[in-house]
Amino acid sequence: MTTPNTPPSTEPDQSTAPDTSTTTDGTASDSRESSETSLKNEMAKYRRQAKEAQTELDKLRAATATDAEKAVAAARAEGAAEYAAKWRSAVLQNAALSALTDRGVEAPGLAVRALDLEGVDIDDHGKVDDTALTAAIENLLRRWPQLAPRGAPPLPTVSGDTQTRVTKDQVVKKDMTDQDVDQLLRYVLRSNS
Repeated sequence: MTTPNTPPSTEPDQSTAPDTSTTTDGTASDSRESSETSLKNEMAKYRRQAKEAQTELDKLRAATATDAEKAVAAARAEGAAEYAAKWRSAVLQNAALSALTDRGVEAPGLAVRALDLEGVDIDDHGKVDDTALTAAIENLLRRWPQLAPRGAPPLPTVSGDTQTRVTKDQVVKKDMTDQDVDQLLRYVLRSNS
């Protein structure tokens, strides 16, 4: 307790200080965990109440809205639904294309069009259900085995031993006329451009 002549104490009041006692193994006490749990429950309760209040407010606005306001709200809802459908389709196709490419499917663009993505779920953050996507890809590869990866083609082997330089005599034959040389040069210059 302070009087007008004494300055206030800078030490925290022990009755309102949080319980920071620890047990012998160094963990926080149960009272801290229980208070944290109770705070989380209270926050969830307030979130639920706020959501209910927002729903009630939306209902009141819809009941008192004019026909023009209702038309605008319907157009916004339709636009939002269309956007959500396009977004879902784009996210699913990109995830499927990436998964098909990672698997080494022969024609991933064609395979995406043939893939049945109806059973694949997406959360609000764009995270695709990988198990459902993998199952859809497996189903596609069972139906269309020609899309399955065939393994890597053999790489060509080139060594300097078999390479030779092309000489002018090999390209221009001695019995070629000037017109033949002109046609050959036109052909070569046309193919290089």
